Amino acid sequence: MVTEEELLSDIAKNLQNNDNLCQLIFDEHNQAYDYVRQGLLKIANFIVDQGRITLSSLVVDDIVLAGGMASYIYNAETDVDIGIIAHPDLKEYDPKVVQNIFRVINDSLPTKGYRFNILNRNIDYGFVEPSQFLSGGRSYSLLNNHWLQMPQHREFSFSVQEIFEAYKAYCDKVYLFVNSLEKIDGKWLTFESCNKLQGHLDKLREDALRLKENGPEQEYGLEYNVHRFFNKFGVRGHFEALITEAHNQLVNVLEIEDA
Repeated sequence: MVTEEELLSDIAKNLQNNDNLCQLIFDEHNQAYDYVRQGLLKIANFIVDQGRITLSSLVVDDIVLAGGMASYIYNAETDVDIGIIAHPDLKEYDPKVVQNIFRVINDSLPTKGYRFNILNRNIDYGFVEPSQFLSGGRSYSLLNNHWLQMPQHREFSFSVQEIFEAYKAYCDKVYLFVNSLEKIDGKWLTFESCNKLQGHLDKLREDALRLKENGPEQEYGLEYNVHRFFNKFGVRGHFEALITEAHNQLVNVLEIEDA
């Protein structure tokens, strides 16, 4: 159990606001070092090949560096986030269905041992359907070697204590939502409840990324950073694990009934 003091310390560390972009990745002209870019592209291309095992018609639109390492808000433990913007080679498709397929692929690859690091930092990677890529600004195109939009440097308008309180309230709201969902024997979610929870988590993500993209303070906004911590500190992962556990339990029940 994380104490309040430990959580406050983690929040403060993850609000580190640097004067320069990460000098491990970017040169004095704010361009990615070629050896870093080529290394990340090799990893991304390997992941693309793995993705095509599931979705053979995959078309890659861009490969981007996003997150803290493409901003001024990073520290010694910040992950390197690679987004592979892709879609199936079809005239028409449902973006949400494709994103759900990508979610399965993204979740399955690390379990196969496909974990990478560069410059002593973990690499967090994933496929994203183009319409779901809401953080196009303040991301660096590794594929085309240029900024989609340069990040802006500014100061946070809130204190560590203020975002700590906002973060607790945010998590409490999601816990209340989950507790309101129908469960089987009070233990695990129904299929309908799983869909509702996944939709709720996706909506929270979309709202946060829209604030990052279009909000007055962009990535320095309180609401966006609350959601960033919701992801970073594993709370979202906890709720997604509930969905996975429920699916496993429900599938086992169906198999027993069919036997």
